[in-house]
Amino acid sequence: AVSRRFNFTLARRAAIFREHRELIALVKSGEADKAAELIARHVEGSGRHVLEHMRARSAARAG
Repeated sequence: AVSRRFNFTLARRAAIFREHRELIALVKSGEADKAAELIARHVEGSGRHVLEHMRARSAARAG
């Protein structure tokens, strides 16, 4: 999981939990299209977060 390798702020963690709860609700209600859209946004946001951390680590190492 991404959260094990990269630190998240409390605000980001709260957003992640909200997204997960919303996704569960969408799946339970049978709203597959909306669930798919949310998953895409969630994965995109996670990817951005990972890239930001990688860039910051690289910059810190470069000095």
